Amino acid sequence: TGKFADVNVHLLEMKSPANMYSTYGADVKVTFTCQVTSPSELSDLNFHDGTKEVTATRRKYENGKTTAEYDLTVDTKDKGGEYKCWKSADEVSSTTSKLTVMNWK
Repeated sequence: TGKFADVNVHLLEMKSPANMYSTYGADVKVTFTCQVTSPSELSDLNFHDGTKEVTATRRKYENGKTTAEYDLTVDTKDKGGEYKCWKSADEVSSTTSKLTVMNWK
């Protein structure tokens, strides 16, 4: 327990569903959630969208675990993609959450 510089990659896990679906619009938001499943406090737990690191909207440390959330505004139909937990190029979750944006306008 405590603050650690590195995390075992197997302990990073997406907590949001593997498949997520959304419409799009100015007020539509989707929240991705990931967690370190071991007791540790990380201030740099983020997300990756397949092309770049995405900074978490908020992080919290509760019950000995770090959770990060990313709020994505789905204002256009091209906001879909696959997201992973990300700490570094060597520390990324094997689990993903895929967002599919539906064209139901």
